[in-house]
Amino acid sequence: MEAYHDAGRFNGAILVAHGDSILYERAMGYANLSWRVPNTTDTRFAIASITKQFTSALVHQLAEDELVNLDATVSATLPGYPAAQGDRVTLLHLLTHTSGIPNFTRLAVWDEMMRDPIAPRDFLSVFSGEPLSFEPGTQFDYSNSNYFVLGVLVEHVTGQTYAEAIRERLLAPLGLDDTGYDTGDQIVKHKASGYARTPEGYVPERYVDPSLPYAAGMLYSTVRDLHRWMRALHGGGVFQKPATLDRMLTPSGDGPYGYAHGLGYNRRTLGADTLLTVGHGGHIEGFNSDDRYFPEREWTVIVLDNTDYHLPTPGPTFDGRDVFAPVAAHLCKGVPIDELGTAIDPLKLLPGVLAVSEQSDDGSINAEVLWIDRFGNVQLNVDPDDLAGWPPHISIEGGRTTRTGQRVQAFAEIPTGSVGVLIDSYGLLAIAVDRGSAGFELELNEGDAVTLRPAESGASTSVSIGQKPTTIPPLPDPLETP
Repeated sequence: MEAYHDAGRFNGAILVAHGDSILYERAMGYANLSWRVPNTTDTRFAIASITKQFTSALVHQLAEDELVNLDATVSATLPGYPAAQGDRVTLLHLLTHTSGIPNFTRLAVWDEMMRDPIAPRDFLSVFSGEPLSFEPGTQFDYSNSNYFVLGVLVEHVTGQTYAEAIRERLLAPLGLDDTGYDTGDQIVKHKASGYARTPEGYVPERYVDPSLPYAAGMLYSTVRDLHRWMRALHGGGVFQKPATLDRMLTPSGDGPYGYAHGLGYNRRTLGADTLLTVGHGGHIEGFNSDDRYFPEREWTVIVLDNTDYHLPTPGPTFDGRDVFAPVAAHLCKGVPIDELGTAIDPLKLLPGVLAVSEQSDDGSINAEVLWIDRFGNVQLNVDPDDLAGWPPHISIEGGRTTRTGQRVQAFAEIPTGSVGVLIDSYGLLAIAVDRGSAGFELELNEGDAVTLRPAESGASTSVSIGQKPTTIPPLPDPLETP
């Protein structure tokens, strides 16, 4: 963690606990850079999509009180919602990201609207008239729109604002005094400011009006409050019936990411053991967050950060989820830190020179593999804008194979057995395959040359040159975090 902080990659607070006992907590960097106010373990951070687990719990409480039916359609619960979506989508589809409602943060209007306040009911019109991406219940596609709709449902059913409902039903009863909904029209004491880290240094992050992240991502909290929350949620302190928590922790049958109701639900290999981990990551302008709970050992890991990283850093790796949480869990298990691998060289975390792809006279693009993440997704040094006007299918020549890839908007849209080409979390072009490693399938390694050409047809072909490896390296269960 110190290496990440020294390299400008971590600026926040972390907590590691076993049961109710806090084993380790520490804060680094500044909550306010202008006044050099340091972060502490009591600093309040925007927790972004961790908000979703609170919204989910709130909806499940309403279901216990028979105020909503999770199997009912949106139209039956929220009168006036457009029937094309509302008659087909249920509350369960919203909770599990299997509705097919497009993610409003991926719509063209998002950048135009993100700074302007708007009433939740009015904002529904931005995406509620869009066609569904797939038949509800048949696929998983992470969409902030789902939890925005749930927030409006909460307001309709309770007659309260979302902020009032979550305070009265969850935060106040559980004593979560440092957690709340940031309405943007009041001073939140001890709340960190959000920054962006650029190659030139820290700068203020761009503004997002609180009315837009809403029930999908506008809560703030502290590492200590989130520890209390995780203990209450998994210890039976939130619901009247144990069966309610069981249902909330049941992953969607069709979700490839092990997603339950507002929580990721995966198994991680820790030494000789494979343990269940439950939690969620979060990202919003100026902030990153992650909470992980290991129920079989009662370990909790919370990471909150008031810095966004606008650096030429390779791949969709999230520090809290992919680095700090697994390391903390290993240490809780008693694994010596020197057995976790080679110490991180801080210099490798700093910005470096990024090779630029080039376009040939025949229209093809000569690129390079920048990085292959732990899921096998291949990141290229290609600006997606360079593919403007290209057809839906792209010929990928690299390694020892030639494959035809299909352009998609999200990982969930990649057809089974096909190669997908999409924009990754760093805004670069990435190659992925459904539930597998693109690096293995295409026999690519970091630094390999890749040539992209417009494909004349959508037929997927595979031309192998030489012998493939006989074994496939094991892959962890992936979990995507906005």
